[in-house]
Amino acid sequence: MKQKRNYTLTEQEENKIVNQIYNKKILLIKKLLETCHLTVMDLCVHLNIDTSTFHRWFQPNPCIISALKYTQVCVFFGQYIKEKKIPLTKEIIKLIEEKNRSAFFYCPLHSNFSMKRERVTISFHTFVAQQSESISKEKNMNDSEDTSGSSITALIVFRENGDAGNLFVPVLCDAIRMTGVDVRCSTKEFWESDKTYDIIHFQWPEEVVGWTCDDPGIVRRLEERIAFFRSRGTHFVYTRHNVRPHYANEVIGRAYDIIESQSDVVVHMGRFSLEEFVGKHPDSRNAVILHHIYQYTYQEDISVERARQYLQLPQEAFIVTAFGEFRNCEEIRMVLGSFRSWNEKQKLLLAPRLYPFSRHNHYGGNFLKRWASKTGYYLLMSLLNRVMKLRAGANDELIDNCDLPYYMAASNVIFIQRKGQLNSANIPLAFLFHKVVIGPDSGNIGELLRNTGNPVFRSDKKQDIIRALKEARHLSARGKGEANYAYAIGNMGINKVGKQYAELYEELADRHQFN
Repeated sequence: MKQKRNYTLTEQEENKIVNQIYNKKILLIKKLLETCHLTVMDLCVHLNIDTSTFHRWFQPNPCIISALKYTQVCVFFGQYIKEKKIPLTKEIIKLIEEKNRSAFFYCPLHSNFSMKRERVTISFHTFVAQQSESISKEKNMNDSEDTSGSSITALIVFRENGDAGNLFVPVLCDAIRMTGVDVRCSTKEFWESDKTYDIIHFQWPEEVVGWTCDDPGIVRRLEERIAFFRSRGTHFVYTRHNVRPHYANEVIGRAYDIIESQSDVVVHMGRFSLEEFVGKHPDSRNAVILHHIYQYTYQEDISVERARQYLQLPQEAFIVTAFGEFRNCEEIRMVLGSFRSWNEKQKLLLAPRLYPFSRHNHYGGNFLKRWASKTGYYLLMSLLNRVMKLRAGANDELIDNCDLPYYMAASNVIFIQRKGQLNSANIPLAFLFHKVVIGPDSGNIGELLRNTGNPVFRSDKKQDIIRALKEARHLSARGKGEANYAYAIGNMGINKVGKQYAELYEELADRHQFN
């Protein structure tokens, strides 16, 4: 495990100031993106960075970009605004002036061995404002926001700043936006705005009402907001990620019921989901759109050798990776039991979020549980890893998006450890990185794996899982991972998925106009 040094109070305060300055400047970049009607993908391709890096800029603890990349962003926006003759809004001019008060700032540069700071001078005014002086600055913000010419406006109900652990929605937004749809991503807009949208698109109901919400009043407010937007001609789309919430309570369960019943179209990521849903809602309107892959989101050109060197994994090992959090003891027993019984030389299980231990205080005043958790974290994990040929970590420690592609690239086979789950984002992720996947023969997971010729298993039969591991071993040697990548590009690419959603939006909007 990598050791993290403790920072002094002075360093902590300095880092806090740095983050505040960067957050303000990144806010301006975000506003400029809205003005230019560029997609995040356009920007990332131009700057040769992945979109996960971009979305991390909006997190509470951002992954700070280098001074060079930051300068490139400023220059690029200045040039783009001037060439495209895009007017700056009064709001953005004000932001530029405010941010230009701090022309000097520190830029932390990441190193594998240390944190270095380099003082740089960067001025938004120099790179953006001055290049755009010849462009009319009198147009108001509403005029500039309408320059896209899109006839359809859509709101995806999801947090405004993306999610460090789940980039599904930010990537989907970009894909749909590339088709010309004026799509926004916000929960605040849903609850507080009076703006009329053609389409409101729900993802996870928990994202709408709050992941731990237990207030019964939210159910009535949700129904009222849906009725308000519908009275203005809005149509509703729901992408069905889960049958039911992973950590349910009565309030969130009721939110699922409302969104499922009130949506004009329910989008499924496989026929299994559609048929199961229609059985319960025979009058519903449904569509199948596969889970998109994360093109242009992660660094995809990492070699196996480089990835294993970075993660300090043995080069000669056959690595099976069970990615993501293990949610219960059943998943742990299923994976460990089958892997240990599999007679394979030089095997290694990579499970970065397997152990139910933690170095954090999750148990409050319960001394025994707190002691057991920390003892497991500091003493048992390393011992168990050596004995059972594992490279596993604590389940409450997220894998940074910077490191995620290294885990994928280092693997030979990806093991989907879910039991009874509808979908898994790890399958399209694995396909993107040319990997063979094994998983349970259930839900859309089993359907997708069977359709692509990847091994499936009965999750309650250890010998069947071992059989799937053996089959995956042979498929990996015969280049099955390349076939998975080709399938994903052809059927799950962001251009295709974005177009499918845009066509669905257009069909609903046209139907409203006709009526």
